[in-house]
Amino acid sequence: MLLLVTFVVGVAASAQDAQTGAPSQGSSNTSGSSNTSFEGQIVRAIRFDPPNQPLPPDEFIRLLPLHAGSPLHMEDIRTALQKIYETGRFSDVWIDAEARPDGVDLRISTELNYFVGGVSVEGAASPPSRAQLLAASKLELGAPFAANEMGQAVENMRERLRANGLYRGSLQYHLYPNPSTEEMGVEFEIEPGPRARFDGVRAQGNFTRSMDSIVRATRWRRGFWPLVLPGWRQATENRIQTGVDRVRKSFQRNDRLEARVTLDHLEYHDKTNTVTPTLAIDNGPIIEVRTSGASVSARKLRQLIPVYEERTVDRSLLVEGARNLTNYFQAKGYFDAKVDFTDSTGDADSHVIDYAIVRNDRHKLVRIEFTGNHFFDNATLKERVATREARKLRYRYGHYSQ
Repeated sequence: MLLLVTFVVGVAASAQDAQTGAPSQGSSNTSGSSNTSFEGQIVRAIRFDPPNQPLPPDEFIRLLPLHAGSPLHMEDIRTALQKIYETGRFSDVWIDAEARPDGVDLRISTELNYFVGGVSVEGAASPPSRAQLLAASKLELGAPFAANEMGQAVENMRERLRANGLYRGSLQYHLYPNPSTEEMGVEFEIEPGPRARFDGVRAQGNFTRSMDSIVRATRWRRGFWPLVLPGWRQATENRIQTGVDRVRKSFQRNDRLEARVTLDHLEYHDKTNTVTPTLAIDNGPIIEVRTSGASVSARKLRQLIPVYEERTVDRSLLVEGARNLTNYFQAKGYFDAKVDFTDSTGDADSHVIDYAIVRNDRHKLVRIEFTGNHFFDNATLKERVATREARKLRYRYGHYSQ
């Protein structure tokens, strides 16, 4: 009758035991005797389960302090487990002993550490695209494969499906281990189901526009702009974000440059397979930019004053706007132009920025001279300065800026 004794179960416990020198927490003795009863017995044979290991048998044997024909010591068991684990090729390792009349047989059992091989997605209905779903899974090729991370990968992909209106979609996965290459193939299978549609729009916050104008700005209703048809469009992540951006820009076109529009939440109705977005809106004050002392077109102001591009008002942007106006007038021949500004808030719904422009006399730059030059001709030097002499077609008054 053979006696089977398991020395260690679980590489994590064995690695800790090897470091601390404590007895293995997973050790057991089916005969009721202690594992120490094998101490000093002769190792008759060492077998591997499964027989085909990622390391060649000779290399595996050289790695271990256990050898056939040598006495068995518990310290060697712990060292063997630690060395096998340190190769990084296995997720679990344990050693069993079978008592024999003339010694003991050892069986080293291993479970491979797999690495992520090919990852594929079948049945995807774009959007989201296969690339977006694969990115959401966060399974990187060549990374160690952990079965306990598959649940999070599936949930990440389901979140991408829901974000694109596929609330009724189903997703499952299949694993294809390849022991010869230690790769784990992963295949995701998707049944997308029908895509949800919008069924209305809600808005909250501080705004003065009508809901009808806000709904029109989203373009979530069916139709060909500006013709609106009955019904609503399908909900996708890109369409939702584009609609939110359109609402924000519609406020900003009316000089509410600091308008803020975000998606507060998206409510899904399972019975009708529809969604209702709720927008959080703060239309902000009307920002009026004026000039005094000289006329500047509204189009040119939008080019020169950075608050229009940055969609916010702070002193650094206003100073930059004053500098741009100064350069603009100096390029027109007003070389002594001065620009200052005042920033005032009228009421809660208005913000006035007034640029005071003093052009002073207009000049014409007719000639540029260089003195002290002994190495380059004047034409070469003129190419390297921003100042330009007056010309008929361009720079009628020359180009000069302090």
